[in-house]
Amino acid sequence: MNRSDFSARADAPPPSSGGPIEHALTPLDSLLHDAMMWRALNSSLHVTELLSEWYEWYQRRQARETSAAINEAANWLKVAKTPTYAELRRRRDVATTDPLTPEQIRTRAAASAADAASWADHPGAKWIMQRGRGR
Repeated sequence: MNRSDFSARADAPPPSSGGPIEHALTPLDSLLHDAMMWRALNSSLHVTELLSEWYEWYQRRQARETSAAINEAANWLKVAKTPTYAELRRRRDVATTDPLTPEQIRTRAAASAADAASWADHPGAKWIMQRGRGR
């Protein structure tokens, strides 16, 4: 502090002289004022609409960020290129089994046709077939 600070204070009237006294808001007064301002702000229909739109936007942004994080965590191109165990088994079976003879092919085809015929005789199959034609 320098001398000019003291001289400026000396010019002000002392508190006992009845002059105006300024005081800072207490923390309780400050909280009360903030609460009243929030109530006034929230009573506005425009503000209520803006807050609801902001909340929807916030939820969409959170979902987008979460989805992006999941996609970054899993390398989907690598996952798509990797064959499943069932696909590997199918490839292995094709490569390790002997080719079928024409007689074996005919036998399998006849068995498949017999299965289809037995299914067609089932009462539920007729109902399914009728519904399929009705569409």
